[in-house]
Amino acid sequence: MNKNIFLNKRYFISLLLVIFSTLLFSQSKKATVFYKNGDSIQGFISRINYDHIKFSKEKKGKYKWLKPKGLDKLIIYSEDGIQERHYVEHKKKKNSKKSKTRLAILVLKGEVNYYIEPYNFGSGFRNDGKSFGMSQNFYYDEGFNQVRLYVKRDNEKYVTLLSTSGQVVFSKNFKKTASDYFKDCLELVSKIESGYYKKANVTEMVEFYNKECK
Repeated sequence: MNKNIFLNKRYFISLLLVIFSTLLFSQSKKATVFYKNGDSIQGFISRINYDHIKFSKEKKGKYKWLKPKGLDKLIIYSEDGIQERHYVEHKKKKNSKKSKTRLAILVLKGEVNYYIEPYNFGSGFRNDGKSFGMSQNFYYDEGFNQVRLYVKRDNEKYVTLLSTSGQVVFSKNFKKTASDYFKDCLELVSKIESGYYKKANVTEMVEFYNKECK
């Protein structure tokens, strides 16, 4: 079997599992919220709207929106397993003084962490059902059509956007961006530039780097 075909199938199976676990957010899920100061609280999350979460300490209690300020990560528990989401900072432009907080799903943890951020094309604003006359809310548990693919080392302050994946591809420089990010591993760069590793193989790329490029 062609190696790339195998890797592509593996990637899509992994992505489908993440999507499936995300779409199951139709009911409140048990969760632990961790703060940057080391504190944590246990409770339940009923909604995730970009980087905001709707949280209650009791499953049938009153749910309130928590803003990302001061939050570090979430651990969400379900019948399908445990999902970890981190609050990360991203700069749209490398030299920009401004950054945005993203709530991204941790896919792989290691020397380089790999994250994906589900979102909906056409809903770049935080839609509360009133903005711009829109009547629908774009919550993660209602599905999405795009994901952003991020990587980050522990000593890096900001995540690096490798590419987007979904119905519309905004980033066309995946090969250049990935090669530059992993430039300290010439063997991996060679595999990226030759086309052996493509956007569909980010999981395998990060695994290779974490195991072979120390």
